[in-house]
Amino acid sequence: MGDFPKGFKRLSPVSHSSSERGFYCYNLKSVGLGCLLGLFIGKPVGITLASYLAVRTDVATLPANVRWTHIIGAEMLGGIGFTMSLFISGLSFVDAQLLNYSKLGVLLGSIISACTGLIFLSFSAYRDSRSYEEA
Repeated sequence: MGDFPKGFKRLSPVSHSSSERGFYCYNLKSVGLGCLLGLFIGKPVGITLASYLAVRTDVATLPANVRWTHIIGAEMLGGIGFTMSLFISGLSFVDAQLLNYSKLGVLLGSIISACTGLIFLSFSAYRDSRSYEEA
């Protein structure tokens, strides 16, 4: 069977045709997906919890005319910050393929965060304008 290339692992065969050789699967799902989910879910959840706890404990107050929908939309946009994520990826991964897949995860996470935040804030602004027109 031989040695596996660096970053690869042997998985169980999927079908009988590949049962003699098995197949190779690059361990990139965890790298790229971890970077993507860290930016798209991790950063907004952390910012949301910190903001909520600061307001609930009277460490901070919401500014006038700012609602939680505005805060949540801004927190979704917080996932765009990819500069430090790329820097940390560069320090973390020596293998060029793992570094490239982490960069791809960071880029996709930033794009998804930007689009989600933009859509959320657009719908929020549209809903606010409709409620002001009715009043």
